[in-house]
Amino acid sequence: MKVHIIAVHGIGQGRRAGFSEPLRQMVMAELERRAPGVAWEIRQRPPDHFWREVVWDVHLPNERLFRQLYPGGDPMPGWARRLLHRLGWPTHREFAFYHLGDIFGYYAQKGQILGQLRQAAAEIVKEHEQLRDGPSSAYLTVVGHSMGSVVAFDFLHEAQRSPGRYGELWAEEPQLAIDTDRGRVEGLVAAGLFTMGSPLALFSLLQGEERHHYRAEGGPPFRLAPGGVWCNFYDEEDVVSFPLRGLFGALVEDIRVDNCRLPLAGAIFSHSGYWRSVEVAQRLAQHIADLQRAASGPAG
Repeated sequence: MKVHIIAVHGIGQGRRAGFSEPLRQMVMAELERRAPGVAWEIRQRPPDHFWREVVWDVHLPNERLFRQLYPGGDPMPGWARRLLHRLGWPTHREFAFYHLGDIFGYYAQKGQILGQLRQAAAEIVKEHEQLRDGPSSAYLTVVGHSMGSVVAFDFLHEAQRSPGRYGELWAEEPQLAIDTDRGRVEGLVAAGLFTMGSPLALFSLLQGEERHHYRAEGGPPFRLAPGGVWCNFYDEEDVVSFPLRGLFGALVEDIRVDNCRLPLAGAIFSHSGYWRSVEVAQRLAQHIADLQRAASGPAG
């Protein structure tokens, strides 16, 4: 079985392709060092077969509101805004609208957003079917940043449950059943979830609402393959990032990182640093190597 990664950004800024490229390059470098055979196998695959991004093409209410309030653009001086953007950092207003605001915007377009993630997963299955030596199933690990972590969580949760608010896990195994416009697609096994700068803890406050199942009865929110991991990376200066073990128990491993060492600046800039985090790259590379080594048979 081959390992696949889908990277999911926070909704507002995830519209720029290539957002996960720094992390992908760091992971490949780590694989070259830790498991060169695994890195070589990955490089032989077709483009984007191993690592792909989900880039939103929906317009969220928080984006429209930002343009309505600031028709001339962010009022921060242009030189300061350009400097922050060059460094990969948002302005404080962009942070409010495109990170915190994503929490509200997600509800308006949840169906479309999850649909794009389901489509990306279905394309992986289709690609395997077209390969001459394509295996019947493949490992899938989802990497989600900010609200992208909520989307990734919801995707794994819903792809393993029967329809309905109180749908139970439909199988004892970690297979994913992905409902698309063309029907149900199977063939992927949930192997990992890497959440970065995640506001999932805030969504646990929605207990009793129809939209989420964080306190679902009868078991965990999703199951992972043997050797699968859920790693939650959080920076204590990141205002929307929280440890999750207190909510989900042993299913999740909380890993503290420090994305911004500048005094007083971390409250704003730490949220954008996970895609360049050495700690994230090292853990993800080890996860990929462990899965790939454990896969047996000629289809592995």
